[in-house]
Amino acid sequence: MSSEGGAAAAVAALTQEQKDAKRAEILAKLAETKLALASEAKEKAEAGTPKDVTAASHFGIHHSITCDGCCASPVRGYRYKCRKCENHDLCDACFKLFRAGEVKHTNRQQELATDAKDHSFYCFVEPKIFRPMVPANATASGEGKRIKPNDICPFCESGKKFKMCCGAQ
Repeated sequence: MSSEGGAAAAVAALTQEQKDAKRAEILAKLAETKLALASEAKEKAEAGTPKDVTAASHFGIHHSITCDGCCASPVRGYRYKCRKCENHDLCDACFKLFRAGEVKHTNRQQELATDAKDHSFYCFVEPKIFRPMVPANATASGEGKRIKPNDICPFCESGKKFKMCCGAQ
């Protein structure tokens, strides 16, 4: 019986070793997955648009803001602000160039780094100077009041016809 007891203990020990090896393998995969998820979240944060950004809430006219890439003023569409620079804004078109690795700076009023690694942009809205291009009552299904081309522009309050103002975009 002692040989049977020794064999059972060897099987139990081998099983414990297998359990420990499997546990270590699972923990390694878990750590790898957590690292990949953290890296992906960081890339999304640095890429620009947060998860809660919708066209209605961040897409519009940003009055008194000038794009530091192309000098467009006011910025129309999405506005991207740098986390690292004190006063550095880009329009949607210049932000797409930034994502491709090119940093365009034609606004010479301030010294800005020309290396894309020195910047981290995010979608930004400043409530006092922002006017959304999508009416608050419009929904994704298209319900809500439709703006006609000859209506007065409801977004920027310029007094111009919609088709000659924000509708031209």
